[in-house]
Amino acid sequence: MRNKLLILVIVTLLAGCEYGLDNSRQSPPLETVANFSETEVTISAGTAVVVSSESTADLVQTSTAVSTYLATDVPESIGTDVPDSDSEDEVDQSATLVPIPSSTPFVSPIVFSNIVSLSEEIPQIVWESTKNEVRSNYESSHSLVELKILVGPNTTLYYNENEDAYRNAIAFWKQFPQPSEYVAFFYSFEDKPWAVSKFKKMPFYSKGMERSVDAPCQHIPEACTGANSGIFDANTGVGVVGIYPPDASDPYRFGPLQIHEYTHAVQAAPWIGTKDPNRGHQTMPSACWLGEGQAHLAGLAVGSDSLEEYLQLREMQVKGHPVEGFNDYSADAILDFYMDRDCLPGKSPEYALGYTIGYLTVEALSAIGGPTSSMGLNTRAALYGVGEVTEEDFNQIFENVYGISWNEAMPILAEVVADTVASLTVSGQ
Repeated sequence: MRNKLLILVIVTLLAGCEYGLDNSRQSPPLETVANFSETEVTISAGTAVVVSSESTADLVQTSTAVSTYLATDVPESIGTDVPDSDSEDEVDQSATLVPIPSSTPFVSPIVFSNIVSLSEEIPQIVWESTKNEVRSNYESSHSLVELKILVGPNTTLYYNENEDAYRNAIAFWKQFPQPSEYVAFFYSFEDKPWAVSKFKKMPFYSKGMERSVDAPCQHIPEACTGANSGIFDANTGVGVVGIYPPDASDPYRFGPLQIHEYTHAVQAAPWIGTKDPNRGHQTMPSACWLGEGQAHLAGLAVGSDSLEEYLQLREMQVKGHPVEGFNDYSADAILDFYMDRDCLPGKSPEYALGYTIGYLTVEALSAIGGPTSSMGLNTRAALYGVGEVTEEDFNQIFENVYGISWNEAMPILAEVVADTVASLTVSGQ
């Protein structure tokens, strides 16, 4: 039973986040792999050298791990025991607005009633509040997650500030559950066997987990250009990042991607303690737009150093994710997408709309409720069993976080997103 469950976890991860969308069946990796030594890489302060069983030095970034269940808006039982429908501790279904935990006060002129008319102010409000959140949490968040970055012996990084990117992501999500440890593998196609070997030596390893190494290597023959991330055994988050030299020209690879991927682990963290934490957020009625939209908002806003850079990345990403068969970005078409309940990776190409429609939706919500407010949807949804959040439940969860129901918010957000897509399209001509 445990092996079957692990296969489900791996397939879920392989199917997500830009990779394996049209190939959910993965070929098993080589069972026999050679022992490799890691490349020596220079990383910033806080680095420790840990000697592995191979008598070679893995350069890893470390810190003291402590509980990350801080100031969340849900009870301490989150992600472990979920009350059933007969429990006296059942979720309060009243429409009480639940404050979103934040280390900095968030005051915005934007509310649902005026967001359409003030939509041009959204990106500045979101970017500035995002940077405030990171700055306020950066020093105090260093001990929250033990961070390890492993680089293949033949892999040359084109971006050497990966630690900073992950630390910024950890700081941004400080007020929410996070894995106590996060391991990031960076490797080229040549170093896939090394990555498999390293996976098999991880303390959390169980048979079959190494298949996740294939996830970034599915788009281009003999190249690893993608990334993937999620929660593996217990409290451990794992990210796999393919390194392909031509990607060095893409500014998204210089911080935003790493933050995006780490956010996928945070999305699953409220369900730590369940059999498959990754399925928690992926089975919510909002999965089509929230899964990638939430990660993309964090990646782009946290990962940009200036408002100008954020606006450039924003336009590039919205215009750079066309979906075959979907050319109508009207409010009505976006509303139909919001109501889609069957667009998970591997099922429908419309899943990729999360990088555009989903991202702009989360950006709009962040301008109303604060930059981290959307994660409040995950933490409240985790009070239910995995896969048990109904449309009615989500409608109430959304109202608890944002003050109006999801049904009421949808047409407003659809209009905002439609207007934004139209303006970005015109501006690029």
